[in-house]
Amino acid sequence: MNSSEANVEGLNHYFDIIRNNVNKGTSVKRVLDYLGIPIENSIAFGDGLNDKEMLCCAGEGFAMGNSHPELFKYAKHKTTDVMDSGIYNGLKLLGLLE
Repeated sequence: MNSSEANVEGLNHYFDIIRNNVNKGTSVKRVLDYLGIPIENSIAFGDGLNDKEMLCCAGEGFAMGNSHPELFKYAKHKTTDVMDSGIYNGLKLLGLLE
């Protein structure tokens, strides 16, 4: 088994344990490449600091209204809270829904 450094972050009831060279952004890029989808045709929604790379690499990145305050600087757009139809409102902002 190969070993590598890992980043561990957590709160009271959960922890994120991820290799230092892996994040949601690198994962999204690999999936899009595998599927042959241009990155500019991708949309990402996030609310935690573990979403920052994903929001930066997506064609359209949305920070949810209930996001960690530091996340907003990494997103192109801000939408409403997840419990207040945030994804729907983000897609509506892009003209994808009426």
